[in-house]
Amino acid sequence: MSTIGVLPSLVADYREMLVEAGELDDEPSCSLAEALNKQDLFINSVLANMGSSFLWQMLRTGIIENRGFFLNLGGLRTQPIGM
Repeated sequence: MSTIGVLPSLVADYREMLVEAGELDDEPSCSLAEALNKQDLFINSVLANMGSSFLWQMLRTGIIENRGFFLNLGGLRTQPIGM
C-alpha cells in the first residue's frame, strides 16, 4: 500500500450523482413524517457510527485504506470507496 499526499475529492468524482439527487429531492422535509418517507429511520445514526469509526481509524493509525463508503440499508451492505 502506498500513501498519497492529498485525499481525492468525492464531490468531484461523484458530481453527477449529487446533481441528480439534488434534482430529485427539491422539496424540503419540514416534518418527521416527510423525512421518514424520504429516508430510513436509522440512516443518520448508522452513518454517524460508521463515519466515527472511519475517523477514529484515521486518527489512531494515521492512515486509511479507503476514502469513504456507500451504504445500502435495504441489503445491509456497505461498499468501500477506494483511493
